Amino acid sequence: MRKYASLVILMLLVNLNYSCSKKQKQETLKVSSFNKIGIIHNQFLTNIKNNFEIDENIAHEQDKIDFINQFNVDFANSLNLTGKEKRLLIEGLSNNKNFIKQSYLIDYAFHNYSQLTVDTTENYNIFQIIENLKNDGLIGTKSYYILTTLAEQLQNHYEGEISDSELKLTVQQLVEEFNSSGYDINGEGEMVASILAIATYSLEWWEDNQTTEGAASRLFAVPAWAGADIVGGIISGAVAASGQAILNGEVDWRIVAWAAAGGAINSSTGAVGKILK
Repeated sequence: MRKYASLVILMLLVNLNYSCSKKQKQETLKVSSFNKIGIIHNQFLTNIKNNFEIDENIAHEQDKIDFINQFNVDFANSLNLTGKEKRLLIEGLSNNKNFIKQSYLIDYAFHNYSQLTVDTTENYNIFQIIENLKNDGLIGTKSYYILTTLAEQLQNHYEGEISDSELKLTVQQLVEEFNSSGYDINGEGEMVASILAIATYSLEWWEDNQTTEGAASRLFAVPAWAGADIVGGIISGAVAASGQAILNGEVDWRIVAWAAAGGAINSSTGAVGKILK
């Protein structure tokens, strides 16, 4: 009888361990876990396209940036988000509002890799920012590869060396690599996945919105660079992660994900930045 009871207990323990192992194996991040951020990003773009009205009375560049950012903040407040999500998104928007000016964003991202120059506090570009994340131990080899590959292809796209479809294919391939890499929940993968989700949804939006009509067409008189929001997402997410590590000694990656969203959204409105001229 004792042997029988022991056998039953042993079988229960084996099943329990198997179930736990299976559950742990399933609980890894996928880019689709962050579709919500990608969808929200596109909602901002559509709102800008359909509802933004230029105020001709605003003369100074920084005032224009503040006006456009406030338009985005007001829209953020209208979204069906939790209080924390809304707060983090608005912080991301406000902390990266200068990315609304597309020329500033591009200078920031690619200086030292082109003839562009920008006056930044740290004098880092997008590649050095990613490198610092790796050197500081905040991201591993796989994240470094994904972000660096994406940044390189974004630069190539900006310089006209690859097409929209080639950039889209790169994003799709990186999404597949991410999904098969087994990223743990609550880790660096939250930042990387959010950036890839933004990239996926952003490229789809720009593909579907090649032309505009009505008053909004003034904003898109010069075609916006579709990769701007992805660049903004990488930079704002990476900077937020580094800042948290310095201030707190650890990183809340969910906060970083929403910071990436805010930076990407304001970079998306680089089309609106044409009025800053």
